[in-house]
Amino acid sequence: MNSTRGELIAFDATPLEVRHRAGVSHSVAHLLGALVERDDDRRYALLASRGLTGHVPAGTLGEIGTRFPNRWLWMQLVVPLIVRRLQPELCHFTNSLA
Repeated sequence: MNSTRGELIAFDATPLEVRHRAGVSHSVAHLLGALVERDDDRRYALLASRGLTGHVPAGTLGEIGTRFPNRWLWMQLVVPLIVRRLQPELCHFTNSLA
């Protein structure tokens, strides 16, 4: 780990792509907010296949990923390439697609 930059965590933000949050998307929003509020040296790269809607906590690296019409294919084909490029210490996914 590079102590000047902090650990990088790849965080599945696809549940935040919906306009009206409920269930998993609501839980993911609260989890991400609580993690960022910890104010430690960890950095969060938000993996998303479409633009995120609603509030995205400050302190994240923002959306990483390209627009892709099919979330399942994006998880199977694109996410592995993104993770390989980012080399995060940890990946957090809330679904069984990744």
